[in-house]
Amino acid sequence: MQDCRPHRFISATSWNKIAGLEIAGRLRDWYSSKWWYEEQYQRMYGAEIDNGELDRAVACVAEVFNAQWAADTGLHPAHSLLLATGLYNLGTDLLALEGVRRLPSVIHDLKQPSHYESTRLEVELAALLRRHGYGVEFRPPLPDGRKSDILASSDQQLCLEAKYLSSSRSVYRQCLGHVFPR
Repeated sequence: MQDCRPHRFISATSWNKIAGLEIAGRLRDWYSSKWWYEEQYQRMYGAEIDNGELDRAVACVAEVFNAQWAADTGLHPAHSLLLATGLYNLGTDLLALEGVRRLPSVIHDLKQPSHYESTRLEVELAALLRRHGYGVEFRPPLPDGRKSDILASSDQQLCLEAKYLSSSRSVYRQCLGHVFPR
């Protein structure tokens, strides 16, 4: 027999806040437990990685995505990427960008759920450029008053605009309609 009594519903905003507080409580233990030393995670990284480098990468991510951030933000796309290789990759990218001009504003945007994916792309691209010897600056002002995402420099300067394109369901359905007509 089905229960027909009225149920109390929790709003999406309240649920998001509750989830954020739960995650905040777990983050403190999660970062301090050094779970990334376990064999199964070490195998995921592939190559031999120095534990000191790994600890620095995790500490860098822990500083950005700390318990206070989780409590204030609630659910966020970064939660799924803060596991194993995602944690290490983001950490090493942030380490590669230490001292880069306007990095704090980029870190601020990483913490925003609506900006995370596009900002993560900027961080990944800038770290790649820096590892290959380019000078990097975030959000340099352009002559027309706008800002570029990244300024890469070596012998010449190049302004880059990074765009993260997510697949839209309507576009996906439209493409499927062309490939598999009814």
